[in-house]
Amino acid sequence: MRSLLILIAFLFSFHSLFAADKDFIVGDWKFIYGDDASYSDVGIDESNWQSITLGKSLPANSDYAINGWYRVSFDAHIDISEQYALIIENLRLADETWINGVKVGGLGQFNKNWRFEKNSPLGLIRKYDLPAGFLKYNDNLLAIKVVTGFGKAKGAVLPVGFGIGSDSIFLSELALANKYYNKQITITSSIDAIFLTMGLIELLILILLIRTAIVNSSEFKWLFITSLTLFIGGIGYDLFFIFNITFSNQYVTTNLVFAFILLITPLPLMLYFWNQFKNISKKYMILISLIYSILCFLILLPITNDELKVVCWYVWSMMTFAFILYCFAVALHAVNLKRTGSIAQLIGLSVLIISASLHHFGDGFLGHRNIQFGSLFYRYMILFAYFQKIQVIRIDFKKLSARMVSIVEDVNAKIARELHDGIGQHLASMKIHTQLLSKDLKEKQLESIDIIKS
Repeated sequence: MRSLLILIAFLFSFHSLFAADKDFIVGDWKFIYGDDASYSDVGIDESNWQSITLGKSLPANSDYAINGWYRVSFDAHIDISEQYALIIENLRLADETWINGVKVGGLGQFNKNWRFEKNSPLGLIRKYDLPAGFLKYNDNLLAIKVVTGFGKAKGAVLPVGFGIGSDSIFLSELALANKYYNKQITITSSIDAIFLTMGLIELLILILLIRTAIVNSSEFKWLFITSLTLFIGGIGYDLFFIFNITFSNQYVTTNLVFAFILLITPLPLMLYFWNQFKNISKKYMILISLIYSILCFLILLPITNDELKVVCWYVWSMMTFAFILYCFAVALHAVNLKRTGSIAQLIGLSVLIISASLHHFGDGFLGHRNIQFGSLFYRYMILFAYFQKIQVIRIDFKKLSARMVSIVEDVNAKIARELHDGIGQHLASMKIHTQLLSKDLKEKQLESIDIIKS
């Protein structure tokens, strides 16, 4: 955690250091939904375009368009005879960037409606080199095509922060731009390495410690599965979306695999909470799990009809919302019963859900890694809750051991007393019996003597 804070502080100081070398793009930004390639052209009619502030709410998307365009006219306050680079710090998902009607760069690929095979990097900084003399001092046009959704349905189009997430778009002399870009990539890689390391540590703790400490914990299996899916989803989120790395063949792509893991994760999360009380019949949970899994497959399969995908998406969304409500209900019930670790569990769940919703509020944080942060925080809070349970078990075991020792000592003392009393009684009885025998023997001896004398 300390290393992460140092990286964040370094990030802000680095921004301040290079602020004087940036020529920020300033102008009246406009936005329109659609795929029309002519939106990059100079001199087109902009009467249907809407003015927008970068990083704020996108216009209403009544047609559920999955792509859109930004445009702005700007003046260059630089020496246009030198070679510069355009830096876009906060651009989510794929882009195509054009200046004065010429494509200067792009990262990622644009998927078709309800398709997930192609890569769309999330949150990577962009650096597009511009040749000397390419810009004009006045009236340059910057046009950027962005992703605004993945499917034409409510909830599948993306709200605030998708597209351009902040107004940090600027021109910089090429050498400085290269240095700035490399530093940003280093910071991004370092943050990812921290998340990956902490995720691996959490899994190792689960495997090496928790599994041997609470073998018979009924919810452990789903705790482990949930942590594993969150961890794998985070890796996919990093490698295949942020760093634009993918492997594929004609049958399946890694993007589809990791997208499936992200879609299915609410199910093991819900099953983990269900196992704490099992207040719903097991056969119903099996049926619910089967339906949810089929929905995830149908949403992602390329051969599924788009209309069917819309229906599946709405059902999946409603079931996911129901899962979240159920998890919260169980977590609150556990707190109400004052179960050990229940407060930590509730806090972790709350942070996880809030972090997953932060894409509705601007550019998130940690380079759009809010979901990864929430996932990691939740998993460590659950670990903390389990360590609390282990501590309680240890304390209870000590109390039980002390109680058992006390009981054994009491039983031994009671047995000793009973033995002592029993032996004493037997000895007294034997003494009396001996005395009687001795008296009887003496009387017989006297009788014998008298007989002899007579």
